[in-house]
Amino acid sequence: MVVLAYAPASLAHGIHARALPADTPLAEFFRLGVVHMLGGYDHLLFVFGIAILFTRTADVIKAVTLFTVGHSTTLIVVTALGLKLSPTVVDAMIGLSVAYIGLEIAGAQGNRPNLRRTRIAILAFGLIHGLGLSTRLQDLGLPKAHLFERVLSFNVGVEVGQLAALTVFLGVLWVVRRGGWLERIKAPTGAVLRWGGAGICLYSVLLATTGTPV
Repeated sequence: MVVLAYAPASLAHGIHARALPADTPLAEFFRLGVVHMLGGYDHLLFVFGIAILFTRTADVIKAVTLFTVGHSTTLIVVTALGLKLSPTVVDAMIGLSVAYIGLEIAGAQGNRPNLRRTRIAILAFGLIHGLGLSTRLQDLGLPKAHLFERVLSFNVGVEVGQLAALTVFLGVLWVVRRGGWLERIKAPTGAVLRWGGAGICLYSVLLATTGTPV
């Protein structure tokens, strides 16, 4: 699953590669983490899918916590080891994660999702999303000095951005649920996530095989 090949970066992220000077402050890494999460539509789609999949807020929080544990683990470990991953392959797997959430939403209509199976899948996909985070961070020419502190600051920024997005999602879904529209929007939302995730995956595969955007 871990591909140690180089490939061009793809487009589902909110930060752009630029060399960071060695004296870049920790606050800048925090800011980049927030920007990455709020500009990374693949991550946002996955988190939104989690928010709409589960009926109980407690289940949403547990699932997002597992997702956080997963992506934080691979972000820190892979970056610390200096493993350079193929962005296109990682993005293809992230696309599959979005499609998976869409499939779960479709299968859970009128039923409670299989919590154990779904939580395991969310944790696993969190590990994959962490590979994407690590790749984007390393694309910035991460200074080696104080590496752990900088990666941790970036990760905290990611989590703050994710928390902000999740708060908005839950607020919107609360209004939707109060209006009695939640079940009506689940089917089209699941379809958008399935086809959107498949599109991200297909685009990434084409980019990996041709070497140029399509």
